[in-house]
Amino acid sequence: MNVLYEKLDGPEGEKFAILAKARHRASLHIRVVKTVKRADGRVLRKPIEVRERWEEYFKELLNEEFPRREAEEEQSMEGPIPP
Repeated sequence: MNVLYEKLDGPEGEKFAILAKARHRASLHIRVVKTVKRADGRVLRKPIEVRERWEEYFKELLNEEFPRREAEEEQSMEGPIPP
C-alpha cells in the first residue's frame, strides 16, 4: 500500500490518478440509456421519447412476420403407427 502512496506523491502522481479514474469509469456498466436514434436518424434525448422509441423498436422486432411455406397435408392413418 505504501508503494501506491509513493506513486501518488511523486511527479507522475496526478497522471496516475487520472488514469486510474478513467479505467474505473470504463469498467462500469451502462445503467441508463440517455440518448437513442429514431428510425429516421433523429436523436432523442427526453426520457419519455427514449422509452417510447425502445417500445416501438421491440414491437417491430418481436412482431415481424417471416415468410414460411404452408404445411403439406399428410394422409390420415387408421390404427397404430407402424414401427
